[in-house]
Amino acid sequence: MVKVGVPHWADEPLLAKLPPEAEVHVLPKKPSASVDIDFWVAPLFKKDAEPVAPYLRGVKVVQSLQAGVDWLRAFVPPAAILCDAQGAHNVATSEWAVTAILASMNWHFGSDAAAPIIWSALMSVCVASFGANAHAAVDATY
Repeated sequence: MVKVGVPHWADEPLLAKLPPEAEVHVLPKKPSASVDIDFWVAPLFKKDAEPVAPYLRGVKVVQSLQAGVDWLRAFVPPAAILCDAQGAHNVATSEWAVTAILASMNWHFGSDAAAPIIWSALMSVCVASFGANAHAAVDATY
């Protein structure tokens, strides 16, 4: 049984989807006693983690909901593993970017007639500028 600590605002229907092997602990905003957990889903902001982190015991893994984890390092026990959410939004971001490009093309050219002419050039620009989202952008278009 893995003891998972989640922020106080975690959605109940989402928590119900966790496997039965996960013993979920909804962490209060400001705990008054120690909480023993194995896996901590950290809150989104430092101001919300500060009052909780000192009460956590036995933490082996800390999962950030954001790609950036610099602010969270101070709250991670020395032997624990820190996981970030890098790549969590690649597909959605890429789909939005491709949609915005297509909408812009339609607005500028007034029809889809010019699209085949400049499509390959636009895709080259997309792939070059998306960085980590490049593969998701290409997948979103095919």
